[in-house]
Amino acid sequence: DTVRWNINAGRALTGPQIARANRLQSAAFSRMTAFMRDYDMVVGPVTQVLPFDVTQPYVTRINDVEQATYIDWMRSCYYITTTLHPAISLPCGFANGLPVGLQLVGRYRDDVQLLRMSAAVESTIDMNQFVPTLARR
Repeated sequence: DTVRWNINAGRALTGPQIARANRLQSAAFSRMTAFMRDYDMVVGPVTQVLPFDVTQPYVTRINDVEQATYIDWMRSCYYITTTLHPAISLPCGFANGLPVGLQLVGRYRDDVQLLRMSAAVESTIDMNQFVPTLARR
């Protein structure tokens, strides 16, 4: 159902809506490019919430803010995508026996440096040392 909803939402977009989205995306790119002049990398969580039950399609509330669609709860990922800057997600630990991730964002078209930094972070975290405690059902 969510895939159909997403397809239908895309098909329903008008020319002016797409033009506005393109302008907003261009502005996001420009702001992020300017911001990244002073930084090698941005680090943050992959998602705004801890892992949730697999039977739940998506998170519907975060800090008392309604998440109307499955796309809404993934803002921390898709906002970065709209800036066209390279990003990578790395496992960084566990919460309640479930994996959590770290998102690293690099400078525009500097994928190689992002991969180098990711390798350094990954070796520092050394996830191989962790064995999660999984709930038994």
